[in-house]
Amino acid sequence: LMLQTWLYFDFLTQETKAPIAQKIAEEASDLKEFIDFVLPSYLGLYEILQNDDEATKLKELVTGKKVDLDQELIGSKKGNLIVGRVVNFGGSQIVFGDYGEFPEHTKISVLDMVLNKISIFYSEVLDEKEAYYKFMKNAGPYWFSIIAQEDGEILDPDYYLKFYKYPQKKF
Repeated sequence: LMLQTWLYFDFLTQETKAPIAQKIAEEASDLKEFIDFVLPSYLGLYEILQNDDEATKLKELVTGKKVDLDQELIGSKKGNLIVGRVVNFGGSQIVFGDYGEFPEHTKISVLDMVLNKISIFYSEVLDEKEAYYKFMKNAGPYWFSIIAQEDGEILDPDYYLKFYKYPQKKF
C-alpha cells in the first residue's frame, strides 16, 4: 500500500508534471475531498516519542515538527524511527497506509543519509525543510525497497533521479 500511495500522490507524470491523484480528482468528484486531504502529505521520517494506550507522539527528525497521532502504532517501540505518511483526515492525525520501522540504534545513520541526500536540492531550494520535503516526496522507491527487503534488492537513495533531473550541487 505504501508504494501505491506514493505512485498516486507523489510520482509526477511526465506529461502533466502532476501526481496521478490530481488527474483522478479532476475526473472523479466523489474522490476529490479525500485526494485533497492526502495530496499535501509526504513520506516523513519520524522518531517515536511515545506509543502506548494513552498517546502516540512522533517527532519528524529533520523539521522537528511534533505530531500527536489518533492511533497506536501496534508493536512499535519508543525511540524507533518510522517512515510513513501522516495525514489529517476528518480532524484526526493518522498514518495513512503502511509504514516502515527502523530500530533506535539506526537513528544517526538514517538521519545522516537523509541530510546528505537532500543536499542535492540546495541549488534550487535554500530552505532545508523544503529540500527535505522534496527528497521525501521523490525517494519513495528507496524507502519501499528497504521496507519490503524480502521482495527484492534495496535501491539506491538516488534511484528517483532516473525519473527526475535536478541540478546537483557538490559540498
